[in-house]
Amino acid sequence: MEWLEQLKQVGVGRAARIADEQRLQFRDPYLNRLRRISAERSKLPERFQSPGEFFWLVDGLVKFLEEGRW
Repeated sequence: MEWLEQLKQVGVGRAARIADEQRLQFRDPYLNRLRRISAERSKLPERFQSPGEFFWLVDGLVKFLEEGRW
């Protein structure tokens, strides 16, 4: 499942320290990316939906960003 590893890299990202204004600038594109990744969930076994697993984390990030906190 090489593509799952690729999704993990773009989904949860490799965060680097950036200024708040830069973070806000990329909030919407990052949220859109997470939504597209979330749409891929049907291609994976249910275990990836479990607490602490990949899509559980993606869903948490989407909710966090939708609430406007970053």
